[in-house]
Amino acid sequence: MLKKILLGFLIIVSGIAIGSCNYTDSHSEIINNISDAFSKRNPELAAQLCDRLYNNINNCSVETLASLTMNYYTLSTISSTNNDETGTYDSMERMVNCYISAMKKDPAAAKNCWNKIAEERLSHGEEFNISRIADSFCTQLNLHNTLDD
Repeated sequence: MLKKILLGFLIIVSGIAIGSCNYTDSHSEIINNISDAFSKRNPELAAQLCDRLYNNINNCSVETLASLTMNYYTLSTISSTNNDETGTYDSMERMVNCYISAMKKDPAAAKNCWNKIAEERLSHGEEFNISRIADSFCTQLNLHNTLDD
């Protein structure tokens, strides 16, 4: 039951992430399709669409990167819930890379976008600190990579 509640929460957060910021026209349709895929509980399609944008990460706007950060966070949680270790770590790594790219391009705009997402979704006093999540993921990825070597 807890897994279903968490998954529902993450899908809602991802949908809001997609609707909270402005995107370039070429990315807008893909961002909307990612939201639709999550709404239809199709994380495989959502991952494929995220990967299309991620493969051109240098051409993504801060807003697109902020959305991808949230979407890869959602994908990592879904993969973890499904005991998919490879999917979990791949999504975590991509989430961190999107976070770093957004912060390098325009930290104020990136933080503003993530704050909008949190304001719109987290009205019950919950805290969603993307910087802490990115730091935690970096630590987990470093440990994972160390243990794999």
